[in-house]
Amino acid sequence: MFILIFTVGFMLIGGGILYSAHQEEAGYTGTTTGKVVGYESRMGDADDSFRYFYAPIVRYKTTKGSLCTGIGNVWTSSRPFEVGEQIDIRYNPIQTDVVNVEGYGVSVSYKLGIAFFLFGSAVSVLLLIFLILTKLIRDPDKREQIMGKLVATIIALFIAGVWCMLAGIKITLAVFGLLGLYALFQHYKKRREP
Repeated sequence: MFILIFTVGFMLIGGGILYSAHQEEAGYTGTTTGKVVGYESRMGDADDSFRYFYAPIVRYKTTKGSLCTGIGNVWTSSRPFEVGEQIDIRYNPIQTDVVNVEGYGVSVSYKLGIAFFLFGSAVSVLLLIFLILTKLIRDPDKREQIMGKLVATIIALFIAGVWCMLAGIKITLAVFGLLGLYALFQHYKKRREP
């Protein structure tokens, strides 16, 4: 019972984070084109090597004609835009000092919410499968063997899902495609050996 409450709790936390991220995104109702006038920088500690991350500073005009300057939501280790470049943005009319750069990824809040929700869902499904297998398969050795394979599959799917969220779909497909080709090569290599 505790595990069920634990996993449903993870799902609820994930749902709450997703709802909060959606509400924040919904606040960006104004759309316009802005000009990159510079970059805001801050030092991050990615991979234990300190390096700078940059976000564009964008000057734009609101629909009411006010000239505003805001920092973009894109923090990267390189500068993705040239100074003077025109970019499409969305802004919050109430808080004009932060802008959402169109076409640039999913926010960290969305990724975190999805990770919590997926973890809770995966463990819930695993628990449900375990309960069903306990009722259907009486042989404990066979049940443990099936459960081991199911747990490994669900963990692999969870890792693939998180990897996809963090690295992007193209990189994920490339990596898992190469892993699949390697596994296929090993399978045929093993079959050819006498």
